[in-house]
Amino acid sequence: MNKLAGILGIIFILFLAPAVAVGSSPQYVPPFSSQIAAPSFTSTGQNFTLYVNDSAGFTNYSVTVYMSGENLTGASPLSSYHNFKASNPDFVVNVTAPQAAQTIYFLIVSAADYGSSHVVRKDSYQISVITPIILHAEVKNQGTLPIYNLSLDFTLSDSSGIIYQGHKTVSKILPGQTVSVSLTYTNNQLKNGEYSLNVSSQNPLVKINGQTSSSTTNFYYGEPPNYNWIFYVAAGVAIFMVFFALSAGRRPTTASRPKWKK
Repeated sequence: MNKLAGILGIIFILFLAPAVAVGSSPQYVPPFSSQIAAPSFTSTGQNFTLYVNDSAGFTNYSVTVYMSGENLTGASPLSSYHNFKASNPDFVVNVTAPQAAQTIYFLIVSAADYGSSHVVRKDSYQISVITPIILHAEVKNQGTLPIYNLSLDFTLSDSSGIIYQGHKTVSKILPGQTVSVSLTYTNNQLKNGEYSLNVSSQNPLVKINGQTSSSTTNFYYGEPPNYNWIFYVAAGVAIFMVFFALSAGRRPTTASRPKWKK
């Protein structure tokens, strides 16, 4: 009888062991990832959107976004952005760039639940904030009637060719009236150097920058080269030439030989 009870006990343990092992195994959690989408550069004070798209299949999503930089004057959100969604993994963060040119940094903390498990992910992103170029033109209506919806073409070029083409529409210009038209151009690849801006219109009754219906302006972008070294070199050469001239004009004095000395 005892032998039978022992055999039954062993059989019970063998059947119970897999059930205990399965019950104590950790829950499987699929990979949790975040896709961050935002511009790589923007202009000072400009509004842009940062998108955070987390992995589907989770619940209780939350996103917290922190922004940092050297000078965040005018930036938004200034402290942090936080949002929670029960089942939607997609978040949209509206951001205003600071007024000072710099690089701003973002820390994106995404979290979600999968059953009884809580997952957290941290991502970083950086955006260059640059000072935009304001392309400007003065447009005058030389006709006797108002001009409506005047179309202006802006073409920016350098020595290699056209690098940007923009368009601006002026809603109304009265006869004899001169209006200022500006177009903002943002590009983080623009280097210091000489550029040409052409502003043109198909309307022959307008005068652009005091010229015809097509005007070209040359300008220098960035800090101009420092040629102070030329003046220092010139000053050094001048000092040397003066010293050389004075040295050449002086003859060495030789002591006369005494007559008593032979």
